Amino acid sequence: MTEEMILALEEEKQLQFKKFNAEKALQIGQKIANYAIEKDLQICVEIVANGKMLFHFSADKCIPDNDHWLKRKINTVMYFHHSSKFIHFKLNGDSTLIHSKYGLKTEDYAVIHGGFPIYVENAGFIGAIAVSGLQPNEDHDLVTQTIQEFLD
Repeated sequence: MTEEMILALEEEKQLQFKKFNAEKALQIGQKIANYAIEKDLQICVEIVANGKMLFHFSADKCIPDNDHWLKRKINTVMYFHHSSKFIHFKLNGDSTLIHSKYGLKTEDYAVIHGGFPIYVENAGFIGAIAVSGLQPNEDHDLVTQTIQEFLD
């Protein structure tokens, strides 16, 4: 396992919620959406948990491609239960391995930063938060920094 993978896993362990519900999803989503509006950014954000979409926002400047990448990042996290950053490092950034190694459609999964798992202490994996529209590492950082602000 590479150092990048170890660091990504450690980040997932550190950023776990004590509880997570629709209200928390709304607060996190609104924080990211307000940031996008204030900075006039071309980003979109989505939060899914327990089989439901709890939040979705696409800034005015977003294009359909941003939403497509967003969905792909969510799919990656939901399938692997890890950040799309971790999967990026695990597959050495090679998106073709999504198909050849796992039998998944490359057009439905993203091997790029920006999707992050929602873990709840004593419950485990329940969902994902993703941002798309900035540079991939910036998408990831926006998600993780916002999560940090809302940890119990």
